[in-house]
Amino acid sequence: MINDERELEKIMHQMNNARKIIFIGIGASAIVAQDFEHKLKRINKNCETIFDSHGQLIAATHLTSEDVLFAISYSGETKEIINALSVAKENKATIITMTQNKRNTVQGFGNYALYIVSYEADIRSSATASRIAQLTLIDILYTGIATLNYDKSVVALNRTLEVIKNF
Repeated sequence: MINDERELEKIMHQMNNARKIIFIGIGASAIVAQDFEHKLKRINKNCETIFDSHGQLIAATHLTSEDVLFAISYSGETKEIINALSVAKENKATIITMTQNKRNTVQGFGNYALYIVSYEADIRSSATASRIAQLTLIDILYTGIATLNYDKSVVALNRTLEVIKNF
C-alpha cells in the first residue's frame, strides 16, 4: 500500500481534532479539495476550501498550531500552493499534503504526506486518473473521520439531509 495505514489514522485524528481545516488546490486539485470540504461540513467540521492564490496566502497567515492546512497538488510543484505552505509552516499549522508519488517540493512542507499513483494519458482534457485517485483517498479519510465520532456524525448527517430535503 502506498499510504501507510498508521499514517492515515494519524491524519484522521489530526483532522478530527483540528480547530479549523483549510483545503487548498489549484485547477482540478481545487475541485477535489472542495469535495472533501463538502463531505466534512456535512458532519459539522469547521473547514473551507480556498481556490485563489491571494486567499490561500491570507488564510495561511491566520493559521495556528491548532489548525490543519491540507494541500492538494498532483505535480507537487504548484507555485501558489508552495507559497501558502511556506506561510502556514511559519505559523506552525499542521500541514497535510497530497501529491504524486515522486519527490517534489510540496511534500517537503508536510507534517504528513499522502501519495497518489496514477497514469495520465497524453490526450487527456483534464487530470482524470489523478482526480479519481485523489477522490478515492479523500473518501477513505472522510469515512475514517466520520467513524471517529460515529454517533455525532450520524446526527449531523441526518440534520443536513433533513434540511436539504425540506427546501
